[in-house]
Amino acid sequence: MPGPSTFTDAITSKIATFIGLNGTLPKRKTAGFDIEEFKSAIGTRGVLPTNLFLVTITPPLSSEINTAMNRENLDSRSLSFFCMKTSLPGVDLALETNTPLGTGPVENFPHRAIFTDIELQFIGDAKGQILSFFHNWLNTIVNFDDRRASRQFYRVAYKDSYVCNINITVFDHQSDKILEYNLLDAFPYRINQIDMDWNNTNSMMNIGVNFQYKTWATDRIPISDAASSFGLSNIQKLMKLGTIAQTISAIKRPQSVGDAINLVNNASIVGGGLSGFF
Repeated sequence: MPGPSTFTDAITSKIATFIGLNGTLPKRKTAGFDIEEFKSAIGTRGVLPTNLFLVTITPPLSSEINTAMNRENLDSRSLSFFCMKTSLPGVDLALETNTPLGTGPVENFPHRAIFTDIELQFIGDAKGQILSFFHNWLNTIVNFDDRRASRQFYRVAYKDSYVCNINITVFDHQSDKILEYNLLDAFPYRINQIDMDWNNTNSMMNIGVNFQYKTWATDRIPISDAASSFGLSNIQKLMKLGTIAQTISAIKRPQSVGDAINLVNNASIVGGGLSGFF
């Protein structure tokens, strides 16, 4: 029996199985759930994918960080293309507990917002420049490298010299901008440890960097006003870059004439995929 023919069919089929319809899809359940009505609502409104996004980091203008970026030949565009995973920010409301009569029901009152940190995951470039840049950024915040000539070990910098703004844009399948998140006064505070393994020959380095920020704001962009400056073709190219990255991971040092031929062929695939990307 052929599987679902559309993305909507796939979703509703899974929902139907979960709630016990087992693919029979009766017109209406006793509880009043109409699978066809649900399917129509999903098909009309659509769903947002989680793989179409772009992260833009605007690094602070401090001389040390600019020097680090120039030294590593990086810019915000480079960081965007190598950022392959993120999360949208969350928020908790801190609660204050009050018992009006000293006993009995407890009432909770929100009194401030608490923001969760986010993690950006970057693919390590072949020259190690992205990882080196984040090392330098954290060392600018707290000088933990005692080899430096300044001799100001563990000095903490002023906040306005290391914070940045981060923009996360969410796209739909037509490459229209749907949501924009702006994280204000963000800064990296953790570079996660990176596991290395001689047996893991087909994976790329994954650099996880956690950011704190002061606050965030979000805007929903109506489709009629969502003329994407990024463009469908570029979104497709970003997705293609993920495939190219997998191809790059398969390139290894040739051990024979056959390996050398494969190496040349893979390099041609990578070159052809990247042509016209920038």
